[in-house]
Parts: sequence; C-alpha cells; structure tokens
Amino acid sequence: MIRSIFTIAKWELLKSRSTLSPKSIAMSIGLIILLIAASSAASESGIKMDDNIYSVAVTDSMFTPVVHSDNRFNVIIVSETDGKNLYDSGKVDLQIVGDTIYYTGTEKSIAALNALESSTKKYREVALFEQTEGDQYNFYDAFPVWVESHYLERTQTFYLGGDENTDGDGGQGSAAITTDTDTDTGGTADTSLSETELPTTIETQIGAQNIFVKQSNITTPSQMAPPVPFRSVIVSFLFIFPMYFITQFYSASIMSERVNKRCEPLLTAPLRSGEIVIGKMLPYLTITLITVLGISLYLTTIKTSFYILALLFPVTLFFLAVAFFTAIIARSFKELTFVSVFFATAMSTYLFFPAMFMSVPTISAISPMTFVVMLLEGDSFTLNEYLFSTSVFYFTSVALLCFASFIFKEEDLFTQKSVTSKAMDVVESCISKDHVYASVFGLSIILIPFAFMMELMMLSLMFNIPMPYSIIVFFLGVAFVEEIFKSAGILTLFSRDKIAKNKKNAIILALMSAFGFFVGEKILILITLAPVLSSPYGHIMFGQLSGVLLQLSYPLLLHTVTVLIVSMGLLFFGVKRFPYFLAISIIVHSIYNLTVSWGALFG
Repeated sequence: MIRSIFTIAKWELLKSRSTLSPKSIAMSIGLIILLIAASSAASESGIKMDDNIYSVAVTDSMFTPVVHSDNRFNVIIVSETDGKNLYDSGKVDLQIVGDTIYYTGTEKSIAALNALESSTKKYREVALFEQTEGDQYNFYDAFPVWVESHYLERTQTFYLGGDENTDGDGGQGSAAITTDTDTDTGGTADTSLSETELPTTIETQIGAQNIFVKQSNITTPSQMAPPVPFRSVIVSFLFIFPMYFITQFYSASIMSERVNKRCEPLLTAPLRSGEIVIGKMLPYLTITLITVLGISLYLTTIKTSFYILALLFPVTLFFLAVAFFTAIIARSFKELTFVSVFFATAMSTYLFFPAMFMSVPTISAISPMTFVVMLLEGDSFTLNEYLFSTSVFYFTSVALLCFASFIFKEEDLFTQKSVTSKAMDVVESCISKDHVYASVFGLSIILIPFAFMMELMMLSLMFNIPMPYSIIVFFLGVAFVEEIFKSAGILTLFSRDKIAKNKKNAIILALMSAFGFFVGEKILILITLAPVLSSPYGHIMFGQLSGVLLQLSYPLLLHTVTVLIVSMGLLFFGVKRFPYFLAISIIVHSIYNLTVSWGALFG
C-alpha cells in the first residue's frame, strides 16, 4: 500500500512538472517569496496608505523640518513667487511662507491644515525628547506628566439563570461563568503618575519622511495608544496564503484530469481509491508543509517552528482535503472557481477573525492562527487548547478524504451530476444495505465535526454583535446546521428509494439519527469542551452540561422530535416538501434553545 501511494505521488509530481513550465514555477516561487517579504515588513512597520496625499509649497519656513518629517506631505521647496503661482493655480494644498500658512478653504486643504497641526505637535514632542542635561534626558522640564500603563487581566462573566445557589456577585438564583484572560493585545489600562519611576531610555527617530516614537509601558499622554491586532492578521495571512496558492494547483490538477478523462487508467489499475487519493495529495502536502516550515524558520527559532508546523498541519490537511473533494463534485472549472472562492472566504473568516480577539480566549482559541501568533510573541499553549483548536480540522479532513475516495469512480468523475446529487452519493456510500439503521447512526456521528466547525464559525462572527441579538441569531444558525446534518441520511434513503417508506422505518431512522447525533456531540464535547464552555455561546452549543440540561433526556428528546418532524414529512408529503418540514424543525429547535436560555438572556 505504501509503495503504491508513493508511486502515485511520483506520477502526480511528474505530471505537474510537465504541465507547468519552468517559467511559471519560477514566477510562483518568486511571488511567494515577495509575499513573505512584504508581509514581514508590514507586520513590523505597518502599512502606509497615506504617503504624499497632501502637496505643500514651502518657502524658507520654520515648518520645513515638520513637513519633511511627515510622510503624508509632498514637500515642494520653491521661491515665494513660484509658491504663490502653485497655490493660485490649485496645484498645492498649502503654501507656507515663513511662519504664515495659506490654505484654499477646500476640504482637502483644510484636512492638510489639520494634518500639519498634528504633525507640529508630534515634532515638538520629539524635539523635547532630545533636550538633555549631560547624558540624561531632562524629563521633568520636557514632560512633567508621565503615564505608566499596565494591561490587566480582564474577567469575563456570564450569568446563567436557574441555579438556586446564592453567589456574592451573581445574587440569588444565578450562576456565574468566569474566565480570566491574558490581555497582551487588549484589556484595561491602569494609568499612574510617578515622580520616581521614569523611563531610562526613549528611542526617537526623525527621518526625511518619517516620525516615530517607540511605544513602551511608560509614555506621555499624547503617545498612549491601545494595541491593535494588525500583526495577528498579517502573520495569519503570511502562513495561509501559500496554502491557498498550492491548493489551487491541486484542485486544478484534479479537475483537468476529470475534464480530459485521464483518471481512467487509475480507475482500471489494481489500486484502492484511498491509495489514489492519498498518493495524489502527498506531493502538495509535502510542498505546503515545507513552505510553512521555511516561513516559520525565517520568523522564529527551530523549536518554535516545529510547534507552528504541528498547529498548521491539520489546517493544511483540511485545505487539501476540501480542494480534492470540491474538484470532484464540481462539474466545470467555472463551478470549481465559485466553490473555491466560497471556501476561501469562509476559511478566511474562520482563521483570521478569531485571531483578532487574542485577548478573549473563548473566541480566539477557535483558530489555530491565534496560537501561531502567540508562539511568535513568546507565549505558549496547552494540550487542551491544541485539541480544541485543531481536532475539528483532523476529523473533517479524514472524513472529506474518505468521502472523496467513495465517489472517486467513473459515474461521479465523468458525469454532469449536480453538487447535491453527488453529495447524496457520498451519503449513500456511507450507508450499508445490510445495516441501514446502524449506518444512519454512524453517519450522524461522522457529520458532527462538520456541524461543530460551522457552529464555531458562526460563534466567531456573532461575537461582535450586541447581546442578546447575537445569541438569538446564533440560535437559528445552530438549529439550521444541526437539522440539515441530522436529516441527510433519511433524505437520501427516501429520495433514492433505498428503504421501504413506512411509519416503522421513518420512526426508527429518526431515533437512530437523533441518538447518533447525541452520542457524537457528547464525544466531541469531552475532547474540546473546556475553552469555549465559559462563553455564553458555548453554553448554547453545549449547555447540556449545566443546569436543567444536565437531564440528558431533554436534548435527546429535542433531537428526536426535530428529526421525526422531517422524517414524517418526507414519508407523508414526499421529498419535494423537505424544505418546509426542515424549516419547522429549525423553528422548534430554536424555541427550545430560547426557552432553556431565557433566564440567561433576559433575567
């Protein structure tokens, strides 16, 4: 088996090399290197999008060093006559003669005047920093007021109704879920003034087009600025872009083989479909991991690089698994492009958005990129956090590769079946004809990680919407995702006449699907529960572990009732009415969630 996999991997690598010219390969490598360099520079110094937006004509003025120090100004040194001509013709926004500033009254000219005012203040501050007495800065004369900021741990508290215990903070009839968060990139600033504790070094730099005062814990009031998550986004993009780039080659290679029917020799060879799937993916997986490791070594130490590789391995595996699966279910390159763009948008949301909230572990722990940024900044993570962040990628990747191997056959590769039809082929291939009930039970467990991933994605999106509105929307989203996956097996069996349509089968299938989803949910909770349960959204997703929901019969009854609604609807009204009964089950599910969480939302 291993030999077959490596043989297919070798063929795939040789085929890709023959498809791409050396010039294309060189351009691709150059683009990746350029991206790494640009992203690294941007993460260190930021992106300047306002260079030279204002034009200023200067004539022997005291403001000359000020405008030179600000990159926003395009400075033109002219005589007084030439400067007046430029000003009168509207070619400059400001004219500065000596200590007099002329502006035209237009919006841009007024904006330039405001920018000059702020630049003058910054320049004056830098000049004051340079005032010294001997070898020491004269801090007291230059800046009598100093602010020392300490970013404290922020406590998140969410009160859940229904607990009869009395709590000092929550009061009678409420329970508090509290988490302590380490706010490296956010939190509450504790400001204080001290006459004895003053900074020993302040770094200043004045360049031709730059003014920069290095931020430190001790600073002046005007220099205080909250930390921004800009670096998190840049670093995330730096690692993820090569994955997008390489997976495009991968999916295009598979689609090209389908269109040109080059898969036929592989289908007739004495090889298992799983061997073909793994063999084709292996070269792209290796190249991506080498690229990730190279970027990590460029940014940090060898030990940290391997930790980063461990974090991004499941993400890479997931990207390639999705690329392979979408290349099989798509009917054309146009459809593949649409699916790829949708996937790129969704995964960007999943990976980038939580990393913006590094100060809120219950949100940021969703994305492995959060821990990548933490490693680069010298922090660490626990095994539980690693499992929570990556387990869903491992589970879904393995499931997608299995699904792809199920439909890697002639009737799916070389026909124009719709995406939904091929999705049903996947579901049907997971159901054994001899053990239909057990197969539906197992299918619900297999689909749990996909539902979990979608719910986590919604969790990251809903976090920025005010409560309780975000939770209400989250109710609907969770109900929609879960009801779709719970109904998939029953819908496929009934629509393709793979089982007799009677009440007995409809009820048993609903029970098995509901119980499978219930069991799978509990298994996943045991693996990945801790980081997210402390948030109100986690209470909605996994609230079965607290308060009334400890009575396990309630959530199991909920799953059973909602699946029965769909199952009976399919039995009595046919497959075409499926959307209506799905909508009813979603409403019932949402009402249940709202009922059990009413106290937490509205007291």
